[in-house]
Amino acid sequence: MVDKDKYVIDLKEKDLSIEKIGGKALNLAKMLVAGFNIPPAFTVSVDAYDFFIKKELEGKISEKLKCIDFTSEDSISQGCSAIRSKIKSQELPPDLLLELTEKIADLPDGYYAVRSSAVAEDLADASFAGQLDSFLNIKKEDILENIIECWASYWTDRAVKYRHDSSIGHLDTELSSAGLAVLVQKMVNADISGVIFTANPV
Repeated sequence: MVDKDKYVIDLKEKDLSIEKIGGKALNLAKMLVAGFNIPPAFTVSVDAYDFFIKKELEGKISEKLKCIDFTSEDSISQGCSAIRSKIKSQELPPDLLLELTEKIADLPDGYYAVRSSAVAEDLADASFAGQLDSFLNIKKEDILENIIECWASYWTDRAVKYRHDSSIGHLDTELSSAGLAVLVQKMVNADISGVIFTANPV
């Protein structure tokens, strides 16, 4: 059972939902339950991103959004760059920082994937698949920095323009289609890899 007060969630926990951990992480959790050999992983929940933004940055981001002219690529680029810079320079709330650093400290040495897991990864009428950033072969000591980089990638030019064009609220993370978790997973030395689509991606 997921502890509602926790920001870090193991993929082995029960009753996981897309609203809590995003599409990418939820699909991996389903594979784990089905018996697939999934490398160890945890997620930094949608609630963690929501808490960070609402507590520290919502007002500043809102002001920047009001100044963006969505008919101008330069205006979008400048506004989004300013928002990403604010996210990456803002200190995390102490309780969130403590939970993340304790979890990371308990990890074995090695290399990790730090990947965005959006709530709107693959919805019927919207998809953020491929629009947000992922980082591979990350050392343990660099995981926290890359979690914040994933959060900042919610504000890339392409993601912001997509949300605007799809009428998805940029700051309304209570919407079912707006929210961002981060998946942290142990890397493996693969001999081969690939992608399979079970539905037409177009």
